[in-house]
Amino acid sequence: PEEQSEILFLTGTDRRSLESSPHLEEAAAKGFEVLFLTDPIDEWVVGHIPQFEEKKLVALDRGDADLGESDESKQEREDQQKQNSDLLEAIQKSLDEHVKEVRLTNRLSDSPAVLVSADGDMTPQMERILRASGQELPHAKRVLELNPEHPVFNRIQTLHRVDADGDSFGELLELVHGQALLAEGSELPDPARFAQLVAVMMAPGS
Repeated sequence: PEEQSEILFLTGTDRRSLESSPHLEEAAAKGFEVLFLTDPIDEWVVGHIPQFEEKKLVALDRGDADLGESDESKQEREDQQKQNSDLLEAIQKSLDEHVKEVRLTNRLSDSPAVLVSADGDMTPQMERILRASGQELPHAKRVLELNPEHPVFNRIQTLHRVDADGDSFGELLELVHGQALLAEGSELPDPARFAQLVAVMMAPGS
């Protein structure tokens, strides 16, 4: 589209998982086109091609991806960030083993949360490729972005307000983090634990 000033792309293992990725939501809402790169070599290629015909290549799963967010939208997000600073700090503390930062985002429309890589950090796809080649790597912590308009965020706010030190608050955050991993096609750190939490959540009266 004429209003799309950059070449947007996502890397992953297969097209099907990329098509359902929450990273696409903002681009899809704006009618932007996105390249799906599923060949392992693509991770190296895009790292050496910063632009094509004066159009910058932008990875949608990077935290610095900006699809033309308006000043009004940015200000609204910053205000929400300040208003929920105590909550975001509590989430960060609870998920500190897995995430390096927690913040609010306007890039989501349907999903409650998404994980993005900070600029310069290794992507999950690159981690998978290097591990498949036999290299031992620690899991890189990523940034957890939350959708403040989603009902799940309202639930997080409520639990933090009434019982921030209770098990339910931490368990809900584990589920949100796990759901964000599954939505992008990544592996869960502890599948058995996630399944147990889902079963508890599904039980009557939970």
